[in-house]
Amino acid sequence: MALRLSLDETDELLFKAGFALSNSSPFDIICAHYIRNGVYDVMTINQALYAYDQPLLGS
Repeated sequence: MALRLSLDETDELLFKAGFALSNSSPFDIICAHYIRNGVYDVMTINQALYAYDQPLLGS
């Protein structure tokens, strides 16, 4: 989130590191939603993650 990358840039960075966002993971779906909409505020994202009982960013 700190890099403020677009979703495409995020996908490319994760791919180069051997990872990918999944369409079946609630954590990944929530993070992708906020990235797609240009929202990089960790507190805002963590509130959504908490609401869906997902691990928080930075924990």
